[in-house]
Amino acid sequence: MNQSGHLLRKESNALQKEEIPVEKGEPLLLELQSFVDCVCLEQTPKVEAAFGKTALEVAIHITDLIRQHTVDWQPESQV
Repeated sequence: MNQSGHLLRKESNALQKEEIPVEKGEPLLLELQSFVDCVCLEQTPKVEAAFGKTALEVAIHITDLIRQHTVDWQPESQV
């Protein structure tokens, strides 16, 4: 069963909400299956290389920030 999500686009000074289909499943597996299909069937990927590169850069940056700012946090004891 497929699910749906929403995409917000800025047009002029307003946000436009658009429903988009989201394939249900494990995200990495779906991504790898799509990649293999594109290679074997000579299809165009769903996501352009530049967008994928930007997403990877953001993920690496977030990971670096998490590593730099790791804090040992303990919840306050309940009275």
